[in-house]
Amino acid sequence: SVAQNWAIDRLTVISDGARLRFTGTGPAFICDGVAGTAVTNVAQYNYAVRWLGRTYIEGSAGSGAGMFIKSCHHAVFENFNIRSCGTGYPALNVKFAVCTSFPNFTVSGNEGAWFGGSTPTTGVLLEAFSIGADPGQTSYCMFHNPIIEGVPTGVYLTGTLGNNFVGGTIEGCGGFGVMASAGAQQDKFIGIDFEVNTLGDFSLAGWGMSIIDCDTLTLIAM
Repeated sequence: SVAQNWAIDRLTVISDGARLRFTGTGPAFICDGVAGTAVTNVAQYNYAVRWLGRTYIEGSAGSGAGMFIKSCHHAVFENFNIRSCGTGYPALNVKFAVCTSFPNFTVSGNEGAWFGGSTPTTGVLLEAFSIGADPGQTSYCMFHNPIIEGVPTGVYLTGTLGNNFVGGTIEGCGGFGVMASAGAQQDKFIGIDFEVNTLGDFSLAGWGMSIIDCDTLTLIAM
């Protein structure tokens, strides 16, 4: 009922199919590098956490995001599968991460009914967390083979720079597969299967965005 903050510098966790079932309030899985701390500079907290192996996250309707990552850089979160989260929250919310990797991230309504909680509003939400004069963009993170299916919005980008989504699928979303606000810059989508997204595969208000070798049958809203 109380989520552990896993932001421990150089922590490595090897999971063998762990199932984290959360009944409290707030995010179900937390890795917050600046929680409860007076932040004075951007490099003060730089947690190279590595969480390896498949992990299932099961939130409740009264909880928050399935995963909440904040000021966590050069980290790896491998094979996370978000089975539900709190009402009105994203499956994964990242606020300021640099060169962090999310291989095989999954949030899918095709893998059986959502567990206990609610359908996430967004599969992946990337945004900034400014520290002083630094904009604190989520930048140059890697999503390899993401499976994002059956949520209202697949990916929402704001306060981002140069993130990469490679392979996998973003499909069956009730709105857009990808939405990028004016604060999104130079994010890339490479070799992804887009299909059956109700409003379209892309709505891009950001600049310098790249769509490379993706399968899409819809027009791109710019």
